[in-house]
Amino acid sequence: MLSGLETADIMEGVHNCVVNCAGVKRGENVLIVTDTLTEERIVQALACACKERGADVVTIIMKPR
Repeated sequence: MLSGLETADIMEGVHNCVVNCAGVKRGENVLIVTDTLTEERIVQALACACKERGADVVTIIMKPR
């Protein structure tokens, strides 16, 4: 789980990615594809930000290629 300090460190970038880059909107479906080398806190923050925007989120974690 994300601690307060870790969350604050990445939330500005996550917000920018979800809102400004991806333009996630209520009712949209979001698929986050990641690998086992990616920090879990970043994936969780992205998923949380998308859910807060009202999106339905699915995360897939795979072995690195």
